[in-house]
Amino acid sequence: MFYINVMKKISLIDLHSHMGNILSPFPWVAEKILKQEIDLIKILNRYEEKKEKIIIVTNFYLVYPLENSYKNFIDQKRKIEKQIESINQNKKDSIKVIQSKNDLDDDFTIGIIWAIESCRWMKDYKVILPKVWQEGVRMLTPIHFLSNFIGATCNEPYVPYNQVKGKFLTTKGREFLRISSQMGFMLDLSHMHAETLNDAIDVIKDNLLFSHIGLADFVPFKRNVLLSTMKKISQKNSLIGLIAWKKLIKNEEIFFRNINHLVHHKLENHIGIGTDYGAPINTLRGLRDYSSIEETINGSNLDASLKSKIMADNAFEFIKKALPV
Repeated sequence: MFYINVMKKISLIDLHSHMGNILSPFPWVAEKILKQEIDLIKILNRYEEKKEKIIIVTNFYLVYPLENSYKNFIDQKRKIEKQIESINQNKKDSIKVIQSKNDLDDDFTIGIIWAIESCRWMKDYKVILPKVWQEGVRMLTPIHFLSNFIGATCNEPYVPYNQVKGKFLTTKGREFLRISSQMGFMLDLSHMHAETLNDAIDVIKDNLLFSHIGLADFVPFKRNVLLSTMKKISQKNSLIGLIAWKKLIKNEEIFFRNINHLVHHKLENHIGIGTDYGAPINTLRGLRDYSSIEETINGSNLDASLKSKIMADNAFEFIKKALPV
């Protein structure tokens, strides 16, 4: 357990959520996600009352159209920044955008880390990567539902038209990952095809994670990852974000089997939580302003120190090591 500055404990770090509008070729998806958009005021009130902090990694999800993606990213980000500015005017310094190690020491209730899910629009990555870094983005998910110039997606079943043309990391993909890793981005390998994933782990220098997955050893869903791969990333600064989504986890028993299995294999310092808050998913207890994931873990018979590691401590150490000074 750790305390920062004004002795507010960071009680939860969510490694994967959505806050801005989604731009998608599937209007029904956009409609569902917008209805579940994160309510910053509600979360702020909850954690102020608890006298605790929360850090949320929030993803800009830019699927379509590719030619306007950077502009759309900026437009989305400015809207959220205005919302944050308005909230902070009423409640001074309540929300902080985290861009460096020093930012973690500031007084805030909600810390936000900007992230981008799907880099398929970054073909001109030597130009785009410095621009998004300058905008404060600190985490990238290179591949999402669609294979792209970087490599192959795991080809999840609800994107039936998406045919993987190649399994491996491409030459451009290697350069993209090498450059983004050297710049300091945290790289989220969720959604990657197993062969692309194995190549990517070899290329990435440090600071890699799976933000919202489960163990394929228990539930063979295509996004889930084998224990052997999780062991491989544990040799670097890394994190395994488990998600309480029924498609990937099935039920609470399997959710805790995931945790206990990782602990048994000495990965207890690499377990975190990624809710995918904002996506149209069916979680174990629903998703009510984070209270459901807290109830799921805090209501279990896990050791208190392990609960704290899973909810926040492991993710905090990962982020602190990864962020620039």
